[in-house]
Amino acid sequence: MKTIWTILSVLAVANLLAIAGFSGWLIKSERLDMDRLREVRAMLAVTIPEEKAAEEAAAKAAEAERIAADAARETERIPLTAAQMLATRLEVTQLDEERFKRVAREIEDLRERLAADQARLDRTRAEFDSARKSFQEEIAREQDLRTSEQFQKTLDILKGLKPADAKRTLVEILNGVAAPVAGSTPATTGVGAVEPLAQVVAYLDAIEDRARVKIMAEFVKDQPDLAAQLLERLRTRGLFAAVPESSAP
Repeated sequence: MKTIWTILSVLAVANLLAIAGFSGWLIKSERLDMDRLREVRAMLAVTIPEEKAAEEAAAKAAEAERIAADAARETERIPLTAAQMLATRLEVTQLDEERFKRVAREIEDLRERLAADQARLDRTRAEFDSARKSFQEEIAREQDLRTSEQFQKTLDILKGLKPADAKRTLVEILNGVAAPVAGSTPATTGVGAVEPLAQVVAYLDAIEDRARVKIMAEFVKDQPDLAAQLLERLRTRGLFAAVPESSAP
């Protein structure tokens, strides 16, 4: 028994030395390293039946993918029928018509907005031209009135009247009942007759400040509304006078 144990021990040690020497030779000859050792261990961890089953499953999956790819290519090669081609063309035509109609509506809306803007611009220009014409005519009337001989004569007479009498005379001019001088007529210009209110304002503007204040005081006592109107016209008259003649187009 002891002899058998000795023999087995010697064989085990010999096998161990042989395995160690073989492993050292593999490593020294660069046939084995840690990565290959891990691969071998991973390969040996899977049993042969399991490996075969995995290979069969992979082969079936690859075959299924190949069949699906062939079917897809075959489907692509199938030509469209005449009815399908006609339906496709009709659908494309309808889409083109819808796009064309949408673009046409957008263009029409843009034209309408442009026409409305142009109409507003024309109205604004016409109103501006009319106001400018009236403004220039008012300036011409005011300038002609101040330089007329009749205006100067009437102004001299008003300066010699008492404030109450001057006020009554101006009221008569406003009412159109009488002129400041017996037999005289309101001043006119090439543009047209000066309105009574503008004529009275021109007289008040030409009179000295002290006399004008006294005359306006008479208006305030009897006719405050008319006095306020005359004062406003005197204020705006200064705006007319500030416009140079060269501003006319």
